[in-house]
Amino acid sequence: MRTATKISSVNAGQVLRAEGLLTPEQLDEVQREAATTGERIADVILARGLATEYDLAKAMVHQLSLPYISARNYDPPKDVRAIVPPQTLHQHRLLPLDVFGEVALFATFTDLDPQVVADLEAETGKRLAFVIAQKGELEAVLNERYPPEDLGKQVASRLDQLFGQ
Repeated sequence: MRTATKISSVNAGQVLRAEGLLTPEQLDEVQREAATTGERIADVILARGLATEYDLAKAMVHQLSLPYISARNYDPPKDVRAIVPPQTLHQHRLLPLDVFGEVALFATFTDLDPQVVADLEAETGKRLAFVIAQKGELEAVLNERYPPEDLGKQVASRLDQLFGQ
């Protein structure tokens, strides 16, 4: 099974439930809250303290048979950093790591919507593969490599292009 299918086939709550870290009742509550707020299930779980970042990463690695990586210890080639626009990386909390022929490798801390995966594959022209990282570390590295203040400049520049300013 491709890792893109693995990462989009179950949600973090289901993974933690399968690992015995969430009860069925907790999973139901988390899913309802995520549906109401629009937050990712993993974010709700972590915010409620139902699991730690380590618990989530360990469960994702075990249940999905995906590798774990320390995002800080991986320095991607410069050409890989431009494969997806920074605002997309921040929005979906993805960290590009490498490209191997027709496969682009990303780190994430949780599951992804299948449509997001399909859109990114169409945008990059690559099949996507994923590894798991801990949320805090992934977000810190993402912010270091793609500073959020640069995103505002990029959005403003793109709007200027679109509207001829």
